[in-house]
Amino acid sequence: MFRNRIVCWLILIAFCALIPPVYHGAKLSWERQANRVEDWLPPTFEETQQLIWFIERFGSDELLMISWNGCTLDNPNVAKLAEELKQPTDFYGQEKTWFREVFTGSQSLDYLTEEPLELSSTEARQRLEGWLVGKDGETTCLVALVSDSGIQNRAAAVDYVWRTAERLLDKPRAEIRMAGPTYDSVAIDAASKNSLLEFNIWSWLICIALLYICLRSIRLAWFVFVVAFVSEHLSLAIMHYSFAQLDSILLLVANLTFVLGIAGGIHLVNYIRESITADEDIGACVSRAVWKALLPCTLAGGTTALGMFSLSISQLSPIRAFGWFGALGILAGAVLLLTVLPACITVFPPRKWQSDTPSESKFPSRLLAAFVAKQRIPILITALGVLVAGIGGMRYLETSIDMRDFFQPKAKIIQDYNWLEEHIGYLVPMEIVLKWPQLPADQPAREQSEELLRRLRVLDQLNLKLKNMDGVGTAISSLNFLPDLPSDQVQGFRQISQRRATLAMLLDQRSQLQQTGYLVDEDDAALWRLSLRVSAQQKIDYGNFLDQVASETQSVLDQQEQPPEVVICGGLPLIYKAQSQLLSDLLTSYSTALATITLIMILLQRSILGGVLIMLPNVLPTAIVFGALGALGREIEIGGVLTASAALGIAVDDSMHFLSNFRTQMAKHNDVSLALEKTFQTCGVAMIQTTLVCTLGLLVFALSQFVPIARFAWLMFMLLSTALLCDLILLPAILAFTKPGAKPDLDET
Repeated sequence: MFRNRIVCWLILIAFCALIPPVYHGAKLSWERQANRVEDWLPPTFEETQQLIWFIERFGSDELLMISWNGCTLDNPNVAKLAEELKQPTDFYGQEKTWFREVFTGSQSLDYLTEEPLELSSTEARQRLEGWLVGKDGETTCLVALVSDSGIQNRAAAVDYVWRTAERLLDKPRAEIRMAGPTYDSVAIDAASKNSLLEFNIWSWLICIALLYICLRSIRLAWFVFVVAFVSEHLSLAIMHYSFAQLDSILLLVANLTFVLGIAGGIHLVNYIRESITADEDIGACVSRAVWKALLPCTLAGGTTALGMFSLSISQLSPIRAFGWFGALGILAGAVLLLTVLPACITVFPPRKWQSDTPSESKFPSRLLAAFVAKQRIPILITALGVLVAGIGGMRYLETSIDMRDFFQPKAKIIQDYNWLEEHIGYLVPMEIVLKWPQLPADQPAREQSEELLRRLRVLDQLNLKLKNMDGVGTAISSLNFLPDLPSDQVQGFRQISQRRATLAMLLDQRSQLQQTGYLVDEDDAALWRLSLRVSAQQKIDYGNFLDQVASETQSVLDQQEQPPEVVICGGLPLIYKAQSQLLSDLLTSYSTALATITLIMILLQRSILGGVLIMLPNVLPTAIVFGALGALGREIEIGGVLTASAALGIAVDDSMHFLSNFRTQMAKHNDVSLALEKTFQTCGVAMIQTTLVCTLGLLVFALSQFVPIARFAWLMFMLLSTALLCDLILLPAILAFTKPGAKPDLDET
């Protein structure tokens, strides 16, 4: 195909025509980024269904908690800010109301101390302590419930809070403290975008420098860079035109596509360089090189895509999307690489092909080939021992998905959470809903009030039981907005009168209780909500904690003659489910990728044992790195889960190229040691070069303040570096067991 320059020009014209829609799609995809951990689990999961059920009845958990030094119950700016935040504002010519309601500790204190409750100021503050008022009894906060407009544009809603607070309070943004799901989403968006914007340029500069060093040609380096750069943006455009929602995890697809495009370009240029002859047309040489590289490059790209695609079986939506679009981006990039790059070289060939000194002469091919051939048995035994030890360490792997896993300790959002938990109370919500049958409408008022009192006593018992658990900061329910429950042991006319008055008040207050958001009346059921607050700072075993909550709840309900139904939901159960799902997805996706790629290697080797042994150098890096993490007690989060399958697919690339060259050299020389030496000469340097590009091009992101991106970069660096050593030592040692076949063709020798 590349013998015809007209065809090459047509390819380049089509490539140039592709750039505008690619750039447009990438830009729109970038602008539509959104992140919410609560949206990660599929709707089929019980935890998700329970949260949806809860939100449909008690309202969305989309809120912002706002405070600052000096935010006290008697500070007039608190009420001013609350009133201002509820006002509509102009947003690019449209009127938007970002918050549907804003309430403060001062408002809640007034509600409790005025009629009809008339609690003392001290008792009222105690009821608000840990969620609206701090331990000092003075520090308070605002809680802003986000409107539909705010949910659609969380960044604008949060920015409106920043600007309004700065103006009214005359304080810098750093001194204003904020927390809540809406703020989390915006902070993740900003941190992930800023990381990529900041470090993308450095990654590009590192890759272009490495390209020039590896290819020794500015023109070739520029060709490879442009193709990889367009491939990077193409992966983002595919997301936009597929109507996918970009998130902080999907952003990594673009960077991975870019560095893999650079690595593939180096391999392809080396194939072309080897095919260049002085007396042959450049188009013919390029065509022959592409034909020679087609199988290994296709297999390498295919196995990488399979490694990515295996992640698409995940139950967590960010990982599943990463797998889908990672595979599509890599395959699309491989198509561009195998068409556009050869066309560029054919139309605009470098001037000094023939003056290039073969770089492979600098590689210690003979020494390394002799070493691995002689020591193949000790190398293989050592590798198997390390593999067993690594698998043993992996048994201790744990996953985590706390907010701390997304940001560095010095990040503002972490500092805000720490400040609010120290000055107000714990922040992670856990909801318990008691579901009783609705009181009969024709039941006498006295009997209704007595039954209502009985239910409130059950709620009170559960409240006291759970509030005293380790890790619980406070418990909030309708009891916080009611008078003290009367005792069953009443004596005298005065106590009887107080009891009757309290029972009457309970019935009268029912409609007001519904406004607090802790009671919902349905046609056939009354739903009483008990909300716990758990620490975001402390390290809590969420699995044990949830089991303990369920056990304590059941122990209270078992004492009742007519116990209610119980639904436990909220942010904490969802986080725990996501954590447990992370480890399951890691094992499932990696096993799927391993099984699929191993099958391909078995078919290529035409031997089950041979295919399995060839996969050993690609499995060993995962066992070493993740085994070490498990043995050291280090947790992995979502960025780490992505690396195992992705690195497996990438590591197989070098194995494919090495194996392909080895088979070619064996066909020529029919001598294992000589074939290994020639293979090292042919692709040893290219393997080092491509690994350097992939690792260093990604390693720059390890400096990111967004932890998933930083850990993804570190783990990919360690996995791919280890994979290179395995491909240069263990893979040749395995191939050294190959038995020579027929005599070599002397004409080809």
